Amino acid sequence: MLSEGIEPTHHTYNIMLWGLFLSLRLDTTNRFYEDMKARGIAPDAVTYNTLINGYTRLKRMKEVEKLFIEMKAKNLAPTVISYTTMIKGYVAMEQVDDGLRLFEEMKSFAVTPGINIIWMFLVGSGIWKDEAIVKLLSIYRDYMRG
Repeated sequence: MLSEGIEPTHHTYNIMLWGLFLSLRLDTTNRFYEDMKARGIAPDAVTYNTLINGYTRLKRMKEVEKLFIEMKAKNLAPTVISYTTMIKGYVAMEQVDDGLRLFEEMKSFAVTPGINIIWMFLVGSGIWKDEAIVKLLSIYRDYMRG
């Protein structure tokens, strides 16, 4: 693209980032992300969700948390996709308390959880205590009441 005088956009970078994650080329993924920022192309919510999804699939939750903090610091509101992806990662890694923390945080960003989030917790219910289910359902009822 560049050799032909075509400048990449954030859409181009988002597609490339996802493809690089799928091929497990993390060094190149990180270089593309840094190149994107160096060219003055601001990462958008899709960029962050792509990175969050990629690192979550690799169970690298420290990187995910850093990206999540960076996303919020840039005044990009996390989406239901951001939260769902991270919660799924935490539950899969048996870090259900971290998943519940994010589930509660969703309300402060006015993000309405989908039923699939509840399902993720229930599927992982063999990992965590019964009182967590009660707390989860209580939080969900609060969301539904408005």
